[in-house]
Parts: sequence; structure tokens; C-alpha cells
Amino acid sequence: MFIPAKQEPYMTRPALTLLVLLVLTAPAIGAQPPGAPVPVGARVRVAAPPRVEWTTGIVAAADSARVVVRAAPGATADTFLLASVSALEVSRGRRRLVRGAVGLLIGAAVGGGIGAAVGARGSSADAGFASYILGVGGAAAGAVLGVTLGALSAPERWEPVWLGPR
Repeated sequence: MFIPAKQEPYMTRPALTLLVLLVLTAPAIGAQPPGAPVPVGARVRVAAPPRVEWTTGIVAAADSARVVVRAAPGATADTFLLASVSALEVSRGRRRLVRGAVGLLIGAAVGGGIGAAVGARGSSADAGFASYILGVGGAAAGAVLGVTLGALSAPERWEPVWLGPR
């Protein structure tokens, strides 16, 4: 007959020691200052009085009390105290692919329609062929123009950064 060995208690000494160490370090971890709200190198825009408009640029330095923004390479950096900042937003880029695809479709449709209409106005016997050729050429030219304008006109997307209670 098999007799099982005596079961150890659920919490062994190493586990209990680890738990005590975690409890003892919790106040030290909670007392650490919060980190910077934005990473260095991020494109941001900042609204801080007394300025009326947004200040846009690249973060040159940041910590829990201030953000340093440089509008252009070589330009003088602006330092903003987070306590006086009314709004801070981080750029999430532009959706150039989506806008370019929409521009491609619209440009091809408009260019093809105009080309076909111009080709159909002819009174020759080959008006159908001219309409087809000008329609395809107009669609190609419209697609190139549409994708270019669509990608260049994509707006920048901004995400607000929570600065905490003040």
C-alpha cells in the first residue's frame, strides 16, 4: 500500500521571504518621481500661456517638471514648465497611404471622365476610339495627380497627453 509523504505548507520560506521583500520595497517604488510625459525625439505641440497659438517641434529634453521643444534643427529651444502647460499633444503621423489611395481613385475617375468626354466630342468616325484613348490617358494623369495631392494633403494626427492633476 502506498502512503503519500507529508505535504509541505502552501507558502514555503523562500516564497514568504519574497513576499516580505516586495512589501518592504513598495513605499520606495511609490516615492519615485514620475517620468517624463513624452519621449525625447517625439514631435509634439504645446499650448502654454501667455502664448495664444500652439508651439510645435521636436522634444529635445524632458523630465517630470519640464519639456524642452526645438521648432527646427539649429533653432533656439523653448522650455515649458509642465505646471504651466494647458495642453500637450504628441504627433501620431499622417495617413498618407489612405489619402493617396482616395486621391488615386478620385483622380482616375475625374481624369478618365474628362478625357472620354473630350474624345467623344469629335465628329470623326473614330470618335469612339479617341474617346477610349483620351479616357485612359486622362485616368492615368488624374491618378498620378490625385495620389500626389492626396498624400501631400494628409493632415497630421495628434494624441493628447495626460499631464495629471494640477
